[in-house]
Amino acid sequence: MIKYLLLTITLLIASPAQDAFAQQKICIGTTSKGTKCTREVEPGYNYCYYHLIQDPNVKQCEAKTKKGTRCKFPAEKGSKYCKQHDPKAVKCKATTRKGTRCSRPATTQGYCQQHYKMHKQGKI
Repeated sequence: MIKYLLLTITLLIASPAQDAFAQQKICIGTTSKGTKCTREVEPGYNYCYYHLIQDPNVKQCEAKTKKGTRCKFPAEKGSKYCKQHDPKAVKCKATTRKGTRCSRPATTQGYCQQHYKMHKQGKI
């Protein structure tokens, strides 16, 4: 009888955690080492942002990197370029430690994610 009660209590406690885990969608992509990715998926896809290029319906960015290789990130919908290389994207208005302008795309209030956090902390 005691084993039955312990089993029942264990199942009642474990159920909410299992439901929350089942609702969380994990990327079905594979890493460069061949292991399964553990990141959350992008909305509307079965892949995270880094593995979205593995989706056959997503196009690869057409830009070239500084090394001359093709960019490996997915192109934005309706564009040939990713967020980083899109010439129409609004760039971050912060300056780097070297004094050059940040080249990342702006996401909130004219800053990229990294510089927005610094802006909120009063460091910029």
